[in-house]
Amino acid sequence: MLQNFAAIDIGTNTLRLLIAYVQDSRLVRVCTCRESARLGSGIADTGVLNAEGINNAIGTLDSFAQIINSFDVKSIRAVGTHALRTAANTAEFINLAAQKTGINIEVISGEEEADLTLKGAVTASPSLHSPYAVVDIGGGSTEWIYMTDSISQMSIPIGAVELYDKFFASSQSMSLAIERAREYAITLFKKTIPAISGGRIQLMATGGTATTLAAMDIQLEAYDPDKVQGHTISARNIEQTINTLSTMNTDQRAEIKGLEKDRVDIIIPGALILSSLMQRISAASVVVSDFGMLEAIIFELVNVKSHIDFV
Repeated sequence: MLQNFAAIDIGTNTLRLLIAYVQDSRLVRVCTCRESARLGSGIADTGVLNAEGINNAIGTLDSFAQIINSFDVKSIRAVGTHALRTAANTAEFINLAAQKTGINIEVISGEEEADLTLKGAVTASPSLHSPYAVVDIGGGSTEWIYMTDSISQMSIPIGAVELYDKFFASSQSMSLAIERAREYAITLFKKTIPAISGGRIQLMATGGTATTLAAMDIQLEAYDPDKVQGHTISARNIEQTINTLSTMNTDQRAEIKGLEKDRVDIIIPGALILSSLMQRISAASVVVSDFGMLEAIIFELVNVKSHIDFV
């Protein structure tokens, strides 16, 4: 009998739930949910999880617990990433979550986050061949994995929420905010990601920024993971998107097909991160993956390998 497993990602911006089972070494989704809590909003300045974000996150986790209880789930793993790695009040939040929702949260390292991201992303993309890179742009950090005959991976302290807080939240000039944010991102990537010799490489992106840009590029009325999976976006289209969004206010952006309302403020910072990274590695286009860390967690819970052999 096939058994369901549950994985939860508590991110800086978004909390995500995946309930799935594995059949013939392939993952089958049963239920997916995601809610923006902005748990890590302002953390770069305050060093703590904000009160509103905590309340939102606890409420979301409580709803996740109810959903999980409605399915026959064998086991669950809930992981926290950048915001919970850095906040001074993480322990208090984890204790509160356990008391209020019964969900036990494990804070994982940036290295494990990158490893899970790689495993999940390439599961649905068997056509990738070395050399290639996978990037996951989150709210507070960006996971970078470069695969050749060996693997190089790191967690870079830049994310869509963090960049918004730093350059956009209090700026009166969108063009100036974009200029400064881009300069900041490019400088950081030059310091952290070595120049890649031999020209362009395959680049795959996962996470909310990438999937949102794909949904916008396709102009989806409602998010469809099957249509987003494997969609290719050119660097030129990403730049055009940034330029177009920069001329709109938040109400106008909210009308764009594929752009969810809880991302109207952070989509430009997220797109700038992706664009700056693509500039750093001379990538003309990026392939978007709807698979990522949650899918890898499910495979680990099931304790089987996917149809991809990982390094």
